Amino acid sequence: MVQHCEDHDLSGGGAMSEGPIAARLGISGQPAEAESVIVARDLELCALTGARYHVAHISTAAALRLLREARGRGLPASAEATPHHLLLTDEACEGGDPATKVNPPLRSAADREALLEAIADGTVEAIATDHAPHAEADKAVGYERAAFGISGIETALPLCLDLWRSGVVSLARLIELLTCGPARIFGLEAGGLEPGGAGDLAVIDPDREWMIDPARFVSRGHNSPFAGRRVRGAVAVTVVRGKVAYEA
Repeated sequence: MVQHCEDHDLSGGGAMSEGPIAARLGISGQPAEAESVIVARDLELCALTGARYHVAHISTAAALRLLREARGRGLPASAEATPHHLLLTDEACEGGDPATKVNPPLRSAADREALLEAIADGTVEAIATDHAPHAEADKAVGYERAAFGISGIETALPLCLDLWRSGVVSLARLIELLTCGPARIFGLEAGGLEPGGAGDLAVIDPDREWMIDPARFVSRGHNSPFAGRRVRGAVAVTVVRGKVAYEA
């Protein structure tokens, strides 16, 4: 089971993470417990039934503690983190830009630090974009009414390379988080280069510098809190089933 962990009675339709930023802006907030209480419940059910359990876009230190303890007991539980939760905190919401409105919301600096530790120590086994594109009109209605979501596919690689450059994870570990880690979680024959395998691979240029411009996204959704950010790293060639499908 893959679960978006949110207790709606606790989140109460909050538009960002509960805390000083939300209070200062006068915007309703979601407490971290809205996530962790669902993770706690589901892990108990995982222990009871033995069912495979995966936490989508985990975002809080409390939920990570629960997951780490459960994995220590041998429960078949896993989780993924998103690039935006790994790189941003709720301070990015200070300007009230609806591009920063995601669900789960951007969390505190302490939650972000816990996520960085979790991808480094193996508690979190995958990075996933949680790509959720929206029309411009869905975002241009004020923070409270704006749709949740970010267009993340086209920015994931360079943003994640920042985690390597800052020493959070090795390059080998980062590649694992983006490829064979997700494949392993879902039992897919993908993410590797074994003889007889699918022959899918991406060749990257880690030093190519460019500026994130959502207007140039191929995705129909152009919402990104990273607009205007200069990044390094881009895909040079994509090979699918042994044939070149894309070349920069």
